Amino acid sequence: MALKYVGAYITEGQLSEIKQEDDGLYMWIGGVNSKMYFTSERDFMNIEFPTRKSFTFNSSGAVTGFTRKINDKILASAQRVVNVDTIKAAEGQFGVLGRHLLESKDYDKAIRFLSRGVSYEPNDISCQKNLAHCYLFKNDFEKAIKSYQTYLKKNPKENELKNDLKNDFEYFLKAGFDKALINNVKEKLSI
Repeated sequence: MALKYVGAYITEGQLSEIKQEDDGLYMWIGGVNSKMYFTSERDFMNIEFPTRKSFTFNSSGAVTGFTRKINDKILASAQRVVNVDTIKAAEGQFGVLGRHLLESKDYDKAIRFLSRGVSYEPNDISCQKNLAHCYLFKNDFEKAIKSYQTYLKKNPKENELKNDLKNDFEYFLKAGFDKALINNVKEKLSI
């Protein structure tokens, strides 16, 4: 039952994700991972967000999104993301959700959102950087190197971007990501 709700959603340009964890469903939005408490099969709430929410379905029974209310005021509804390539998110949202998915090690989904971010918002170079990280941790070294090189060319002050990569690699090492992959790419990029 609960797995039918898992996926990405968009509300007024802001991207979110509902995911299954060991102790139930969680909604991730804007850096907050909030447990979902169901009051019926379709109605839920989160302690961190004061809205009451209710899933919506199409005539085939597939989840199409959810409505939101605070007190008795109806707020903008969330729509389920069916095709990443057609959504229009607020500035920075592809990068934010993409980074979250990367850190969750959901590389395939992260690649879809980050690739959309690269094309939709070409000035958000964090999408390019995080896309390279995804390829690296998927063990696609060739695509990773090409993506890192594209990222490094985005700024004439390449050393600033190399420092940014160095900081990311330190973070990933502390978070338990593959040390050998990180060391290989650091060597190849002379970081």
